[in-house]
Amino acid sequence: MKKYLHKIAAVALAAGMLLATACGGGSEEPSGTAGEPRDEFKVAANREPVSLDPTDVTVTYASLIEAQIYNKLLKFDKELNVVGDLAESWEVADDGVTWTFHLRQGVKFHNGEELTSKDVLFSFLRIYDAPAVAISVAYIDKEGFETPDDYTFVLKTTVPYAFLEAELCSGNMCIMNEKAVTELGADYGRNPVGTGPYKFVSWAAGDNITVERFDDYFGEPAITKTIIFKMIPENSSRTVNLESGDVDLVIDIQESDVDRIADGEDTLLVTGSTGSVRYIGLNCRHEMFLDKRVRQAMCYATNIDEIRGAVYPHATPAQVTPVPPGFVGRNEGLAGYPYDPEKAKELLKEAGVEDGFTVQYIYLAGAANDQTAQLLQKQWEKVGVTLVLNPMESGALSTAMNKAEQDACCAGSNMSSFEAGKGLYDFFYSGSIGNTSNRTYLDDPEVDKLLEAISTETDADKRAQMVYDVQELIMEDAPMAVICHTNAYVGMRKTVHGFEFLPTGLYDLSKVWFEVEPE
Repeated sequence: MKKYLHKIAAVALAAGMLLATACGGGSEEPSGTAGEPRDEFKVAANREPVSLDPTDVTVTYASLIEAQIYNKLLKFDKELNVVGDLAESWEVADDGVTWTFHLRQGVKFHNGEELTSKDVLFSFLRIYDAPAVAISVAYIDKEGFETPDDYTFVLKTTVPYAFLEAELCSGNMCIMNEKAVTELGADYGRNPVGTGPYKFVSWAAGDNITVERFDDYFGEPAITKTIIFKMIPENSSRTVNLESGDVDLVIDIQESDVDRIADGEDTLLVTGSTGSVRYIGLNCRHEMFLDKRVRQAMCYATNIDEIRGAVYPHATPAQVTPVPPGFVGRNEGLAGYPYDPEKAKELLKEAGVEDGFTVQYIYLAGAANDQTAQLLQKQWEKVGVTLVLNPMESGALSTAMNKAEQDACCAGSNMSSFEAGKGLYDFFYSGSIGNTSNRTYLDDPEVDKLLEAISTETDADKRAQMVYDVQELIMEDAPMAVICHTNAYVGMRKTVHGFEFLPTGLYDLSKVWFEVEPE
């Protein structure tokens, strides 16, 4: 049994508890005798972002970089409390729909412009025209904004909205500078301008993105001057680069290397639960999956235990629902779809599908997803379904899934609001089709009606019961086969100090520093 030798940071999440644990032989905190901080450190992850415009397609790595460059009105702290970011304070009126935010004064953008309420308004209005993230403003009245002065921003929701504060903490809600976006136009996504502790410096396509400390940042200045985000798509290469010291931190250690990094002589592993779910998504819009009996059949044809055991041995079993453990309203009583190829064949026959069919299956190229695809291909072959494997790079994959081009896909999504009702709304509401969390394109009026009611129910107990109930309807529709809830595995050199695990994955790297390692 592995020993957990370092402090455990407990993060309260609704009714449950998420644990962030450091494993290995070093200390997370500076000891007072550590070497001098370096001026530069390197962070590796698995893909190159398409853009650093938060209204474009969002993936974990892009969001991490954006978290260094931008700020939002509100943010989650390490215990998932909502706290002010660019807003010093805020209040909601007695009508339940009018929210007033009081902005920090003297905040500077990286181009020297001062933040005003007009930049906040500009940032919100851009979201309405961005299909990938427009769901974020679904309950915010586009005609209800006011900017009574430079440091006051007012918005109105269309109805009392249960998840507004959590929504404003999401990575989609970063505040941008109107002048910079307007002047740069289509080039803005590769030349971002924010108010964060680091400013964008350069982007070497296919290799790295570099940011540098912003000396006029309104908060505590970043400790390390420069961060280089290295793009290393191959999983084992990231691990090797960490072990050799060529990179200092890897935000996504593959499961097969978890023990190796935790036991490494020069490396440290930090692991913790997140709001993520890994699943096989079925495109409910495509002809082969219009009949829910066919979707149910493919869920029965999927041996989840085999996939999880082989590919995600450290992950938390999903127990059917996409709602992660600890979330209020999680339905743990669902019967689900245990592996049963014969039952799958019966349902296919009932649906009039006896001769089999071919499924185009897309996924992000990489060892874990390749292994999942190969296992799934063999499993579905047993019920007469041919799975055509199509691994893709990140940008092409996101574009294809946003256009619903896939028959089926392997995907991972985060319930980044840490509210089950909001997560289910993003995943399965028909009006959220096209956003980066909805990969199944389910369109069920009964599910829609209940998700709408959840979003506007401000009584927490009533909302929890409704969340519990809607999961049964969704799983009856069988839009996905849920594999597991993946943990975050962050690997680092033992000379790294100040890293703090956050369930959101939006780590504040301005507080991290690195010793100069001995020759």
